[in-house]
Amino acid sequence: MTLATLPPLTAAPVAALAVADLDEGVVRAFLAHQVDADALPEPSWGPIGKEVYERTYSRTFVDADGVERREVWAETVRRVVLGNLAYAPAALALPDEDVDLFRAMYCFGVLPAGRHISATGTAIVANRNCFHAGWEERTSAHTAWLAKVLFLGGGVGANYSLDLTSQCKPIISRASVQIVCSPDHPDIEQIREFAGAHEVLDTAPAGARVVRVEDSREGWADAWALLIDRGTEEGNEILAFDITGVRPKGAVLNTMGGTASGPAPLAKALLDFHTVLAPAVGRQLTGMDFMALDHAVAEAVCSGGSRRSARMSMMRWADPEIFEFITCKDDSMSHWTTNISVETDSDFALAIDHQDHPQHVHALFVLTAVSKGMARNGEPGFVNTEAHSVGEKNRIRATNPCGEVSLENWESCNIGSVNLDFYGTDFGAIVEATRMLSRFLYRATLKAYPDERAAEVEGRNRRIGPGILGLHGWALSHGVKLSNLPFDADLRAKLTQIGLANVDAANQLADQLGLPRPIKVGAIAPTGTISSLAGTTPGVAPVIYKRFTRRVRYTDTDVQVEVLRERGFHIEPCAYAANTVVVSFPVQDQIMARFPAELIEDSTEISFSQFMAIVQCLQDTILGPSGNAVSATAQIPADMDPTELAMDLMPYLRGNLKGVTAFPAKSFVQPPFSPLTEDEYTAALSTLEDNADFYRQIGDSNDGSNCATGACPVV
Repeated sequence: MTLATLPPLTAAPVAALAVADLDEGVVRAFLAHQVDADALPEPSWGPIGKEVYERTYSRTFVDADGVERREVWAETVRRVVLGNLAYAPAALALPDEDVDLFRAMYCFGVLPAGRHISATGTAIVANRNCFHAGWEERTSAHTAWLAKVLFLGGGVGANYSLDLTSQCKPIISRASVQIVCSPDHPDIEQIREFAGAHEVLDTAPAGARVVRVEDSREGWADAWALLIDRGTEEGNEILAFDITGVRPKGAVLNTMGGTASGPAPLAKALLDFHTVLAPAVGRQLTGMDFMALDHAVAEAVCSGGSRRSARMSMMRWADPEIFEFITCKDDSMSHWTTNISVETDSDFALAIDHQDHPQHVHALFVLTAVSKGMARNGEPGFVNTEAHSVGEKNRIRATNPCGEVSLENWESCNIGSVNLDFYGTDFGAIVEATRMLSRFLYRATLKAYPDERAAEVEGRNRRIGPGILGLHGWALSHGVKLSNLPFDADLRAKLTQIGLANVDAANQLADQLGLPRPIKVGAIAPTGTISSLAGTTPGVAPVIYKRFTRRVRYTDTDVQVEVLRERGFHIEPCAYAANTVVVSFPVQDQIMARFPAELIEDSTEISFSQFMAIVQCLQDTILGPSGNAVSATAQIPADMDPTELAMDLMPYLRGNLKGVTAFPAKSFVQPPFSPLTEDEYTAALSTLEDNADFYRQIGDSNDGSNCATGACPVV
């Protein structure tokens, strides 16, 4: 691409496809398979929306002519809409609900969470995004369950506080670990590399108990569980894990898509487990021990490249290990598979405020340590589980990885978003979209998750999280700066009405079905990949930068990698995960061409207090007492004084705000975004092949895939 062929940097984005552009009759015919997808106009993709869709959500299927091919967006939306409506009796559908929902989703006005888009209308049973992994007496129960959920592409939140982990059986014996693999295995050299100083044997040693690991998600999880539980039984033993039968790196994964990581990450995780378990003989595993086990699992799962392994780790502020927990990510290569947040409650606020509180000094030290971590690398955050527990039947002790959904043990989150930016000032359309989304999410609870514990708690709670994205553009469409939104009475009233519509629609459908009303309705997520489809801002976030580099993660066997390389995009190995590369896309945020420059603020121009006021506004209005939480990360200056940050944090550790996270505006290895000057942006474009259909120069600074403070790898 030469500079002469570039459109002006101030060029307006392509006009968005409106719902009215989709003829009702054509849509109805398409839903009935009477016309093909080419009868519909092309969607108004975000700058990398089509590429993200094809990588993440488009499924392979056999068409009516017997030809195997990938879905196009219209076919995906049809699958999702009809699949979701089929969960409930047809008699309960609203008039033209299928057509209305299709039109809203096709235009990116209503977007269920990624797992709904991937799984709805297919035979895939894993149709939930994220979970809370609880604890049982059986020591392996937590980690084995976490592994199975991560393998299915979900995320997991967990609380590692002593009062929860102490119910597990102690480690009373030492099981030695040997890795066995045929020298003919295609991955044998990588297995030896991952095993490090530990020898990989051709055959099991005499007297060893041979464990042949099955080539399945369950096989890996069962091997890890066996190693943990063997330590809770009498007698020492040599366990020889034979990984010969595990498929090699690059093999196709048929059920969830993507490619296999090969057995090397499995072998490394087994050896990492032994490193944790061996010193624990004679005692219970600590919270930090369990975190190390879970990180080893997540690291192995993530080696598949396309799997995220998103996690949230929490520990109560008064826990004996709290300071080790707070500093566990000081080294950026440690515990990178998880967000970390300190669990707080009203007692923490009392301890901070009152010098005569018996834990006053301890609480101040915790606040100081967290403030230093936030100022250094954005972690930990704070999560107020007492506030999360208001309106709940049981005490909440953990959330999903991004922190916006209150979850009981083993419970799943069930979320989606209305794109406020798409609808702009058409508030009637926003309310209707809101009601459609709430009904969609409640119907999704009718498809029980295949895990009995998860299904039981979801059946009781029917928790749903309809939320929003594109808040920044919506505020600007009303002529309001994002930082002024909390003080605009009209917009606050509209947000409150959206929340009431969410609750009313869900309750109405629950009553018609004769099922429990949702225990909570509403959650505002970072919505990273979903926002990329539409090319708008995630959740409540402002645009990050006006021009920037956007990084996207791929498995290194993905066929798109070479296509991107040929077109001139910068590609480098991922610094965090094996078998993975990162592609850099230069982007200018589209919001600059849509609204007056004097109204536009990016993340560097909104202060911590201003941003938290926006979060508090959303918690009070659209969510209110019936909702879950807002997941949003405030940007703070790179050189912010931790003492000053601690003072800024204190007002938000009281009251109904359920979480606080902040991230410093400084560089780190392969961030999802990094700013570009206008000259740098123009130079980056000049290296790219001229292909307007593949790449669009006006983009969006969507940071939602960063999942609060960096746990979810770049997507």
